[in-house]
Amino acid sequence: MQYTRGSPWDYEEWKKAGCDRWGYRDVLPYFIKSEDMQLPEFVSSPFRGKGGPLAMSSGYKSEATQLFIQAGQELGYNRTDYNGYDQEGFGELDIPVVADLPVGENLQDHMGLLMHSKTDKVETLNADLMQSVWAKIKYRLFGTGPLSATSADGSAFLHLDRNKKGHVYPDIQIINIFALLPNIFGFTEATAREIVPVPGKGFTIYILITKPLSRGSIKLRSKDAFDYPLIDPNYLSDTRDVKTLVGGVRIWEKILQTRPYQDMGLKEDEHKMSFCSQHEFRSNAYWECYIRHVAVTAYHLTSTCKMGPENDPSTVVDTQLRVKGIKGLRVVDASIFPNITSGNTNIPTVMVAERAADFIRGVDSVEHIRKRIKSIKIVTD
Repeated sequence: MQYTRGSPWDYEEWKKAGCDRWGYRDVLPYFIKSEDMQLPEFVSSPFRGKGGPLAMSSGYKSEATQLFIQAGQELGYNRTDYNGYDQEGFGELDIPVVADLPVGENLQDHMGLLMHSKTDKVETLNADLMQSVWAKIKYRLFGTGPLSATSADGSAFLHLDRNKKGHVYPDIQIINIFALLPNIFGFTEATAREIVPVPGKGFTIYILITKPLSRGSIKLRSKDAFDYPLIDPNYLSDTRDVKTLVGGVRIWEKILQTRPYQDMGLKEDEHKMSFCSQHEFRSNAYWECYIRHVAVTAYHLTSTCKMGPENDPSTVVDTQLRVKGIKGLRVVDASIFPNITSGNTNIPTVMVAERAADFIRGVDSVEHIRKRIKSIKIVTD
């Protein structure tokens, strides 16, 4: 699992939207509380925690990811701890209404592109490696080696305009997956024949938009609680999301031109698809067509019970996660995010749960952490 808190600017955005005491300096102690940092290079960081229930370790580092990091450095990006100082309503269904709130609106999710590259010049996760005796021995005796890895072992957060670094959240997350992925997203047979690589050796770069502007919804299908809901993610309805992903593709193109990737003989031509052949390959129009055909979800659905001020009609819960107009009911999950965070949403959800526990018990379990980090400089200060 990838440990990602999101950008400090995400929480400043929440605060500016009226979520008092949800700014980055307010939530940072809860991230620290839940963490047990086991990486020597980060143990002494004031942004990191020790002794919490979530152990942080690095495990196996694939050669493909080491080259991914080298490529980023060649392009002028710093190698960094991106969890540290800076991260470069109901319808008409005859259901009695207790509180008329916009539940199900404001649905947000991260979308991305899976850009595969075939190569036999670096070790990647494939059938031969998975079945190798040496890999099995390493895992069974020592809990190490490629079988101990998640396959997604490298990540970068990047601004399309590098002048915005340190002033706002990144635009793009790029995840390095040292494997070629099968058709796990349900592409049609015709599309899969082109877009899904045949089993073999290679890796995948997953390009994700961090702050999508498109908004979807979840609505009830009927009065039967067991009926599947009507989910309309409304992906890419805001054309600015498409343009941001095109920007991410342009960074991917640059990565392929770095020495580590050129040494592997990688080419963009693997992504020349017939379903966009009406456009010049690698033009903006081509990549926009490509994105609208094959962009996929990251399964980071959030924000359908939006938190905010009680007088804001777009919100469902107040800043202590209490559902407006209903006594004794709180919502504690990623649906309360006013806006989606930059990156994987698991750890921000843990932070929300830690805060909810304090609200319910009427305690401040992170007072000592807050005092300890009071003097540290935070990028949003």
